[in-house]
Amino acid sequence: MSSKFQKPEVILDPKENCYKFIGPSGATYTIPYNESYRLREFSYMARIADLIGVDPKSIFSTVIATLKIPEYPPVDISSLKEIVSNPKMSLVDKFNLLRKEGDVLRGFLREKLRTRLLYRLKKETFDDPLEAAKTYEVAEEIVRAIYDLGFRFIKTPEGNLFIYDRGQLITYEVIAEELLALFGVYRATVKNELNTAIKVHAETVDPLKFNPRDYILCNNYILDIWEMKALDIPPEPNPDFLFTFRLDWNINPEAPAGLDIMDLEGWRQMIPKTLEFLERLFPEKEIDKVLEMLGALVIPSYVRKIWLIIGPPGVGKSVFKEFLLEVFKPASSSFSLDWITESEFNFPLLGKLINISSEGARSLISAKGIERLKRYSGEETIHFEEKYRPPLIGRNIIKMVFLLNEYPQFQYLDEGFLDRLYIIETTTEKVKEPKPEPQILKALLEEKDAFAAFLLWCMRRL
Repeated sequence: MSSKFQKPEVILDPKENCYKFIGPSGATYTIPYNESYRLREFSYMARIADLIGVDPKSIFSTVIATLKIPEYPPVDISSLKEIVSNPKMSLVDKFNLLRKEGDVLRGFLREKLRTRLLYRLKKETFDDPLEAAKTYEVAEEIVRAIYDLGFRFIKTPEGNLFIYDRGQLITYEVIAEELLALFGVYRATVKNELNTAIKVHAETVDPLKFNPRDYILCNNYILDIWEMKALDIPPEPNPDFLFTFRLDWNINPEAPAGLDIMDLEGWRQMIPKTLEFLERLFPEKEIDKVLEMLGALVIPSYVRKIWLIIGPPGVGKSVFKEFLLEVFKPASSSFSLDWITESEFNFPLLGKLINISSEGARSLISAKGIERLKRYSGEETIHFEEKYRPPLIGRNIIKMVFLLNEYPQFQYLDEGFLDRLYIIETTTEKVKEPKPEPQILKALLEEKDAFAAFLLWCMRRL
């Protein structure tokens, strides 16, 4: 008989308070007695079998026949709840910390499943609860565990699902596999069932309530942009304050009220590098237009304008684009003019305050593309669509900025569309002895937080 199919020897070592599994070749694996509840997990025993060179079934039969395996210990997840409820921690950071507590979360899930299986199967002994439970049972218990931890979900009447993260709604698909991985579950069938189970528990909210007028969500506060008041972010979903975007800005709650006493000279002290860059990129006659544009970009609503920034290569347009993308990140995107005007699926624009892109060759905008630009710049709602998911009708908050080397060509122009085109010309003087773009961008971003306040000041001037 192959040694692989021989049964291993199992020894309880009272001195070391552990079990020792010894394979035919003498290979040994030690497990502390206080962790021996894990022998209920077939996957764990399979790993031991592989390490000592025996068949997993032989080690399983040996364990069942010779050992009294303790129950799973009670699992305390109070410390994990504190991670989830931390208002200053991003969803990504929360998942990173929770992933380190995988054994605790898996133990918690197995404890819940074991209780459920005892009720259904009416017997004390069965395999690993994760293996013995039906797919829908695993999904339902994961949902209960997720809610016990403090995660919350929102769904739209059409069936779009989001996870709540400190005021922001993040599409469920982004974190679906992460949720399963936290509990050590990788079955595709469970993923499908989990989606269904979460929707049963999720609160339904009309997406037209997302992104309330006059408010922007920042890292640490919700800012009322007209009253200039910083509001606390609700720890639990509040239908009146749900956002599909968050600006990576840290607001000083005392500072916004003082913006009205500032003037441009005062800002030269606050953001000297940024203003120097803007005044070099744009001629003096265009500066007021630039300030109007910067102020309008902050408003969480449509503004009936499309900005075309026209200028030759080599003057700094690409640095300007990258700077604004970083300042508004992650509520910014850089889809091309062709994509904006031609793509059938625009769901990636959900949660974007601005889309700013550089266009190289001259663009030709079709009649259909012009109609789309009209909708993006002038309609109160947008149909966000993506293949294989229900559409979402949401408030229009996006502003379009296109940086071009030359004027685009339009298949037709009418007075209404012309009124929405807001043209700003750059300098024609190329940068002499230019520094590398990353170096310039890094210097500008050192003033990012102050520039965010400057944007609010520009908005107040409108």
